[in-house]
Amino acid sequence: MYKNFFNEFTNKKVLFSWKKIPWKQQNLFICKLQEQIYKKALRGESESMNKFQKIILYSLSSKFLAIKIVTDKSPYLLADTTKIKLALSLDFTNSQDLYCYWQKLQLDIKYSIFQDIYTQCFAIIINLILEPQWEAYLEPNILGGRTGHYPKDLIQHILNVLKKYKLNYATLGSLDFNLNKKHKSIIWNKLHNTQSIKNLIAFYFSLISNLEYTIPQSYPVFFYETHITDLFFNILTYGFQYNLMQNNLFFNINKKNSGLSFNSLIYINYGTNTLVLCNNKAQIEILNKVISKTFVALQLNPYLHTTFINPQSSQFEILGFLFKFYKYSINVIPNVHKQKELIYSIRKILYKKDFIGRTRAMNHITLGHAIDKINPLLENWINYYNICTNLQYFHGVDQIINESIYRWQIKKYKKKIVNSWNTQCIRYIKNKKRIAQGNKILKLLSQEYSKFHHIAATPYYRSIYDQNHIYWRRKKIYKCIKNRIFY
Repeated sequence: MYKNFFNEFTNKKVLFSWKKIPWKQQNLFICKLQEQIYKKALRGESESMNKFQKIILYSLSSKFLAIKIVTDKSPYLLADTTKIKLALSLDFTNSQDLYCYWQKLQLDIKYSIFQDIYTQCFAIIINLILEPQWEAYLEPNILGGRTGHYPKDLIQHILNVLKKYKLNYATLGSLDFNLNKKHKSIIWNKLHNTQSIKNLIAFYFSLISNLEYTIPQSYPVFFYETHITDLFFNILTYGFQYNLMQNNLFFNINKKNSGLSFNSLIYINYGTNTLVLCNNKAQIEILNKVISKTFVALQLNPYLHTTFINPQSSQFEILGFLFKFYKYSINVIPNVHKQKELIYSIRKILYKKDFIGRTRAMNHITLGHAIDKINPLLENWINYYNICTNLQYFHGVDQIINESIYRWQIKKYKKKIVNSWNTQCIRYIKNKKRIAQGNKILKLLSQEYSKFHHIAATPYYRSIYDQNHIYWRRKKIYKCIKNRIFY
């Protein structure tokens, strides 16, 4: 690009403004291409798949969508003309240094902002290209890093497996994944895409390796940063489960007592969290050695913990959920750490530290204002834990929250609130005791939980790209996928 490129091209030939771009048509165009990539990858038609991937790679629609997603989620305030210039300047074939490229473009933004937006946009484009392809290649029981799959889908899947099969041992593992040179070389060797797509990924690797500044703490975690990290992790560990299931050594151990074949060994993965369910002790001991050696060779630093599933007194935790085993049932509830985090986040709204370090109640906050801040926390918390099986647990958490607010009111107004608490701040709505002030009513976790009676988790074998639009509309996910800019 020469010096006056934007002054001649953008201002004269690009007649539409940023707000007039038909975003729904752009989204629909990219989603149709992704569905074709998924279908061609399932059939093994690599040449046709690469053609559709090239269309996404070189199309202006993907570049405009990438800039739209990044600028909407980032704290940077950019003009519409600057956004169009950034979209037109996305060039992965650029061999020169990024700083020199930024100087030649002569944009009215700092280099750190340009570098951040540039890196995130390429992460989005790579994800749009590779995600449908690896959705077709993914192994069974892999849920992490996939569009349309959430942690509660994994929890429901584990619960169904434990109810269906009699499995006596569980190994929980957490992996430490930081993209390094070895990971990049393994991912590069597993890709069988065209050279242009490989060049794009190599260019992205060079961008993230040269990223030397830090993002402020107030900046939210960008969706596609974690999404593409999970995608690279799935590519890195691809093939491990197939090799595990085809190894007859695990199924020949104590085969007479195990009874089952492939159902006696179940490997489940969600991102960097793994769970292995086995039938006997000999299997789990050898399996732990195989898993640890494999992940150590991949430089993932595994941490494994084995639990004996005893119907009388056993439990294990995964993704913030606690599985408790009883004689005739299995309870799934939030773990204690997540409960403490919720109470602590509520207390941060009600209290503050003074200059000496003492905890003091915030006098300037009214009860109605506090309810407005606490209700979104409760909604987000129950949306994550609506897959739990014990309603009495939420009644207990509601009681703790009510007591915390009551103590805050006492510390705030001293003795005046003790006599007037029941008359001014307590209401009975449908025979339930509620904290309220004016039109502001504190939500109850138990009442919000009762709204989620029928929760159908997304099974691992369903993909958002399988063109079954009716299924995903019922799941209320299809609309979100079709409008990627709202991520």
